[in-house]
Amino acid sequence: MNGLVDANGRIGKDGTSLYLSFLQQPNGTSLFYEFEFHRGDLGDPGRIAGIGNDRPGDNVNLRAPNNTHTLIGAGDTNVNFYVVRIDFKAGNDDVRIYRNPTSVTEPGVPTLTKLGAADMSFDGISFGAFVNGRTVMHDEIRVGTSWADAIGEDPYVTWVRESGLQGAGGSNTGFDADPDRDAIPNGLEWLLGGNPLVFDAASVWSANAADGLTLTFHINPDAISHAGLFLQWSKTLSGTWTDVPIQQGGGTYANGVVVQSNGNAVTVHVPGYNASQGKLFARLRAVEE
Repeated sequence: MNGLVDANGRIGKDGTSLYLSFLQQPNGTSLFYEFEFHRGDLGDPGRIAGIGNDRPGDNVNLRAPNNTHTLIGAGDTNVNFYVVRIDFKAGNDDVRIYRNPTSVTEPGVPTLTKLGAADMSFDGISFGAFVNGRTVMHDEIRVGTSWADAIGEDPYVTWVRESGLQGAGGSNTGFDADPDRDAIPNGLEWLLGGNPLVFDAASVWSANAADGLTLTFHINPDAISHAGLFLQWSKTLSGTWTDVPIQQGGGTYANGVVVQSNGNAVTVHVPGYNASQGKLFARLRAVEE
């Protein structure tokens, strides 16, 4: 979320987009219940926007700005799934509301679009319900920078869809499948930022045999926190392989193995004194979580 934070410490940096989703179920349709956005104060004085009902009648509305209510649709007591997209910009921000979407990709037409709705930068959320015996349940709140983040789609599934693997056939989408036959299975292609439909091994990593064995590659920052990546090295192809975890920040491991990272660039060095008859072998392994 750091990329969304503005100079005032609020979520709302100009030029960024926020996707926020939640489940909402009130025990009735009349006022008052709401999922609220706040700035500077979690009480009513800090409320800047919300989704729910604070008006006569039984509808669900977008509150933005604070005292302006725009119809989203008829209220009900079912569990409703909302995705809120806010495009932050100079001046008032654009808000798009999707109610009960079912698509794995962002629909072309939101349930409600309100351009220039209000200054939507916020630093807190709250859940309101009072009068008329009203209660409301909220659950599964997700905050991210993409539709996939909002709907809780598995990141690998998102990559499969966006990379074109899905269109290439279901048998090609597995984590360990290798449809382009470049000896880099899909899981590794994902972690290393490769193309699973192109023979691209030479561009994904490089190796240097000076003073041991050094491998250099780039990691996909969107993938590395969702799967395990290891360098495995051995003195022989038929011997025992030693796992070295690849983690952001790097580290020093047994037998003098050093992992260094600079941003998304990673270098792993296995010292030459580990060799047998001048030989060292290494490979990368992806582990699905």
